[in-house]
Amino acid sequence: MLVEINLLPSKPKRNVATFTIIGIISVLLLIGTTILLLRYFHLLNEKEREEAKLNQIRQSIAAIEETIGEYETSTSYVKLKDTIIWLEGYPIKTVPFLQHITSLLPERGFIENIEFAQNGRVFTRVRFDTNREVAYYIKLLSDSPLLTSVNLQGIETSAVGELEDSVPRSIASIELLIDKEALKAYQKELEE
Repeated sequence: MLVEINLLPSKPKRNVATFTIIGIISVLLLIGTTILLLRYFHLLNEKEREEAKLNQIRQSIAAIEETIGEYETSTSYVKLKDTIIWLEGYPIKTVPFLQHITSLLPERGFIENIEFAQNGRVFTRVRFDTNREVAYYIKLLSDSPLLTSVNLQGIETSAVGELEDSVPRSIASIELLIDKEALKAYQKELEE
């Protein structure tokens, strides 16, 4: 029988757990660092894009301000401004005027449309039953102290209703010229 005797000291066993833990921690640190770097570069790119958008918006604002500056010096802006100043400087109260011209209408006369223009001009379309009523209304308007001029622009005839025996109605287009001083005096009378 053979007996083996080993007089050499035995090698200590390596502790694998320490190397495994160090390796896992290193891998985790590497992954974390990579994620943080990727996030950092992504935020830098996003910041650059937002700055580019901001610069583009600033350029657009500058272009719009330049256009507005050009518009303010254009003739249409000046005309609009002059018109507003004119309207604020010479207001005409329309309610007393409308009450006056509607009081002159015959019983079945109706104002369809009325437009006030510059220089005291008024364009109106009035519906009547007959042409005789148109003539009577024109006469009453001509005698009105609030008007300096009454012009009949034209008369149209249209049937009301869809029946064959419907009565045609007359629609008169009339141009009026207001006497502004007389209208102001009339308004003062109404206020008193």
